[in-house]
Formats: sequence, C-alpha cells, structure tokens
Amino acid sequence: MHRVILTFAEPSLHPGDRIFDVFVNGQKVVANLDVAAAAGGALTAYQQRFEVNPRDGMVIIEFRPTKGDAIVSAIEVQ
Repeated sequence: MHRVILTFAEPSLHPGDRIFDVFVNGQKVVANLDVAAAAGGALTAYQQRFEVNPRDGMVIIEFRPTKGDAIVSAIEVQ
C-alpha cells in the first residue's frame, strides 16, 4: 500500500476557470477539482491524500481536464 499526496496551487485563474478529474491506477479519486475554489483562492495550497495499491509495482496518476488545463504543484508517493 502506498500513500499518494497531491499538492495543488492555482497560480492565476479564478474559481470555475480550471476544472479537472484525478485518476490513480485508472480509478477516479477526485471529480471536478477546481483548485481555486477548493483552496479558497489563487496562490493557496490545497492537498488531496489517497491510499493506493500499486499495479505491477507502479502508481499511475492521470489528470484529465474538463475545463482549461489540469495542474499539479507536487506529487509525493510514500
């Protein structure tokens, strides 16, 4: 079992301008993430944490945008 910690910080857009989903090993773990809204504004860190089982020894993280581009500021796998 691995812990995945994703850190996001919206650099410049307003709430609603950037929305995306996060998948880990093919499973949606976050739906419709709006970093600016979740963090309370731009330039504010926001984290999501997950416990995942590796698949074939790997943890595959995907960011699929629904509006604008997906972003991530840091990825930590423990």
